Amino acid sequence: MTLRPFLLLPCLLALLACASWPEEEGASSSGNGGGWLNWPGPVVDSHEVSRNRALSWPDGPESDAPSGENGAGGFSTPVLQAALQVKGRPYRLGAAGPNAFDCSGLVQYAHRRAGIDVPRTTTRQFRSARPVDRGQLREGDVIFFAVDGISISHVGLYGGEGRFLHSPSPGRTVSWASLENGYWASRFAGAGRFH
Repeated sequence: MTLRPFLLLPCLLALLACASWPEEEGASSSGNGGGWLNWPGPVVDSHEVSRNRALSWPDGPESDAPSGENGAGGFSTPVLQAALQVKGRPYRLGAAGPNAFDCSGLVQYAHRRAGIDVPRTTTRQFRSARPVDRGQLREGDVIFFAVDGISISHVGLYGGEGRFLHSPSPGRTVSWASLENGYWASRFAGAGRFH
């Protein structure tokens, strides 16, 4: 099989959308992924992208919305209310709204609309969020995934009842997915809170 260099560029750009440059010169993402989750793999950074030249897009199935979306009172957190307003908008690499989003762009946008400053990339979000045990998740918490099973590379917003809102991949839209689905359950890497 012949490697076609022009096919690598989209993959590299896509991985960079949910990754970041190291925080400071010489910083590394090796080790425990920032420490708070005891994550055994690295947090993705640009150096890993250039070394690995690989990307796995999240492709888990969509899910029904939690009852809060259809209930009379709606969701209790401004973060989730803001994210819900853009449900159905398309995924676009590097986009942070309001017309399109990548995964970390959706998280940043929803928090910003709620008056909370959140870093732009999945890596920085992972490193900055206060840890939350899975059993203690609340609406609006951020949940992280290792789509490739190795490194933190995807993020979404918890909506209750085991469901989360995210911007999954090219060709898809901001939508609900279930943490109980085998695809997402096996890739769940931890959760955090900014609110």
